[in-house]
Amino acid sequence: MTEENSFPKKGDIIIEGVSDEYWIYNACLLPGRSEGYRTGFKIAADIIAERIAKDTKDIDRIIYPLVFLYRHYIELSIKDTIIYSKEYFGEEVDYKKISGHRNCFGTGKVTSQGLG
Repeated sequence: MTEENSFPKKGDIIIEGVSDEYWIYNACLLPGRSEGYRTGFKIAADIIAERIAKDTKDIDRIIYPLVFLYRHYIELSIKDTIIYSKEYFGEEVDYKKISGHRNCFGTGKVTSQGLG
């Protein structure tokens, strides 16, 4: 990508240094509980918060992504708590009602809406 605001095009290298030769460094999208998915948002937010603590020059631009990441982590944590509670008490879990879309918490099937 050459321009700051351009969208990636087919063949663009999004993250430098990642190749098939170094496959071990590629991210894995694994089915199952949302623990890794949920905590990923918190880890990313913590990284941004640490960056802001060291250098505040971009704070006005990155405060919104920071707040979004923490908010999303909290939202997913609440949803997990609801799911775990229902499972603990033997109640049926209505994933569509909890998440607002198809079950993304563990069937392992990749759909157009993500893991389903």
